[in-house]
Amino acid sequence: MSRPALGEFTRSPSPEAGPAPRSPSPGSLDSNLTAQQIFEQLVPRRDPSPFPPHTPTRPASPDRSPSPHTTTQPPPPPKMSKERSIPKIEPKLVGQNNYAQWILSIEQTLSSYEHEEETIWEIVTGEVKDPDSEAKGKSADTKVKQWRRNNNFAILTMKQNCESEAVDVIGLARTANEAYLELQAKYEGKTISTLGALLINVIKTSYDDRTQTIEEHISDFDKKWSFM
Repeated sequence: MSRPALGEFTRSPSPEAGPAPRSPSPGSLDSNLTAQQIFEQLVPRRDPSPFPPHTPTRPASPDRSPSPHTTTQPPPPPKMSKERSIPKIEPKLVGQNNYAQWILSIEQTLSSYEHEEETIWEIVTGEVKDPDSEAKGKSADTKVKQWRRNNNFAILTMKQNCESEAVDVIGLARTANEAYLELQAKYEGKTISTLGALLINVIKTSYDDRTQTIEEHISDFDKKWSFM
């Protein structure tokens, strides 16, 4: 039995499957084709996948909006200034005519500001004295600074609530008590107690070259002596 030639091989279709698709016979292939090209012509191509090709996607950026369960910290409160505003008293001190009313207003105002266990008004009257001469240690330094701060506050309160003539009476007073005594002597009248306080004030006047010149000291002394 003779073998059929290479070009005589045919695939008989199955009667149940119907006519099969015709593939090119090996004899009809071009001899110049490469093995890959021949394989692609002999082997039927598979249907493309019904699913689209997988394309990697970048992960979504996390949601940075605050979670409803997350408590946000409130902004810090603004820093409060330690400086106190000078209280305004009306009417201002003009002279002897309104001194009694004015000094009462000053007393009521400064009595509302605390100084340790007392008030700033006690600094004005001289009941609370400068602790500088007795100060020792860190806690004492704090007391000295507090006294001086409140003393300056009292002097400014009196000066800024005086007319120009009364401001001149206060002059170069370095303590609120000195300013108080000078205003008292000028506008309240010279009583025995007032003269005694003025005399003590004159005697205690000392020269400090760190805070004033010799000319300023002499002027200050003469002014205090003139009230006697």
